[in-house]
Amino acid sequence: MRSLLRLLVLLLLGVLATSCSASEVPAARPANSTVIRVPQAAPTITKALETAHEGDLVLVSPGVYRESVYMRVRGVVLRGVDRNDVVIDGETKRDNGIVIAAPGASVENLTVRDHRENGVLVTGVTGFRISYVTASNNANNGIAASQAQHGVIEQNYASGSAESGIFVGACEACETVVRDNVAEHDATGFQSVRSSRLRVTGNRFTGNRVGLQSTSDTKIMIAGNVVGNDAERAGPARYDGAFGRGIVLAGGRHNLVTNNRVTGNPAAGIVLDSTENLGPVGNRIVGNFLSGNRVDVAYTASGQQPGGANCLADNQLATTVPRDLVMPCPAGGKEAVGEQLDAVDAPRGQSAPRPPRQPGLPDAATAPPRPAFGLPGAVQANSIRVPGPELLVDRVGTG
Repeated sequence: MRSLLRLLVLLLLGVLATSCSASEVPAARPANSTVIRVPQAAPTITKALETAHEGDLVLVSPGVYRESVYMRVRGVVLRGVDRNDVVIDGETKRDNGIVIAAPGASVENLTVRDHRENGVLVTGVTGFRISYVTASNNANNGIAASQAQHGVIEQNYASGSAESGIFVGACEACETVVRDNVAEHDATGFQSVRSSRLRVTGNRFTGNRVGLQSTSDTKIMIAGNVVGNDAERAGPARYDGAFGRGIVLAGGRHNLVTNNRVTGNPAAGIVLDSTENLGPVGNRIVGNFLSGNRVDVAYTASGQQPGGANCLADNQLATTVPRDLVMPCPAGGKEAVGEQLDAVDAPRGQSAPRPPRQPGLPDAATAPPRPAFGLPGAVQANSIRVPGPELLVDRVGTG
């Protein structure tokens, strides 16, 4: 958490960019754009970005690029020709692989690995897209977005992250969608902190130490994900107090957890908990499929922050903590305070294996650029169903 707090303090100081309000969605990109090829037209990604203008595409050929990349021009698209063979390598000595510090920028179809902080960091912008990115063995987060709004994080793979595979935080009215991603071998597959109006849908967060953790969030939706077997040895050892839990909502308010498949977690499937300053209030856990967890749903709010008005409805579950947990929708019901889960021994962390090859962006070498304006579009909870266990399973590794 020290590195996470350091990141948030950095952003609050405005070191990398100025933030925008949720209403400031930029206009569409210019009609004309240029393709800047690396290394053919520019020797490095950094040099290419220095010459780019709004709407341009920086197209990177296969190779290992040993540089930290900063995107400071709005509406520029950075794309690899081959997702698996265009690699930005931090060599465990550079802090961040790619920093998006301009509105409307996109990063697509490449790999970022072995950085001391984050693989891809988005900070203080309105409008961003991160898609078809492989982020492996980055010391904090694979992909992180903080104080950023109107974004899409999709079709990515993250592993070996000592904080989170994917992180979203400190965004009031995020208006961001996290969808169709895979995170495994991470301390936490997905983590959000102090966010609102965030949609997390259709992802696979399996084989982490903790599947998904939401802390002090408001009005976010977690729907249609596969979260399971989150007791992984092959990953960095963090968050061991929550080790073995699938979905954790701590201090959340008016969030919706619906139509997820949550299985095989040795501590608990879904947990409603307090933070030091906030209890869980008005959260809805509806229509989820739970099986093979030691406890399917647990309510562990503290006596100091007991929460209330949470509800459970239409879930397939067998076990709860407390055993007589009753929280009918829509009003909520009996909510016990202070009952804790049985401890699960957390194994010592290990280095995560290298990721498997991942599917790339179709027609990456020829597709026109897609600046990240006007995102993310509507997401309707009533259109999402419980996914099958095979969701995105073809993208997971064998470590």
